[in-house]
Amino acid sequence: AGTVGEFTIDQSAGASGGNVSVGQVYTGDTSGATGTIVAIDDGGSIARVQMLLTSGVFQVDELVTASGANTNTGQIDAWI
Repeated sequence: AGTVGEFTIDQSAGASGGNVSVGQVYTGDTSGATGTIVAIDDGGSIARVQMLLTSGVFQVDELVTASGANTNTGQIDAWI
């Protein structure tokens, strides 16, 4: 099974499509890493999220894109 990582996603950095939500699957545009959001501490423009990593490792400053009906983009600022 995957590992849960906690980090911030800056939804104002090239963001589109709305805020992050629990259950969304994100893919790193550079690394190809994937993960599912399992908890959100703050859903504002900079969301602190916990994500179950299902493959690979996200990179700091990497753009990420959500899949599914409510696709959106953001940028991983930092691991917490």
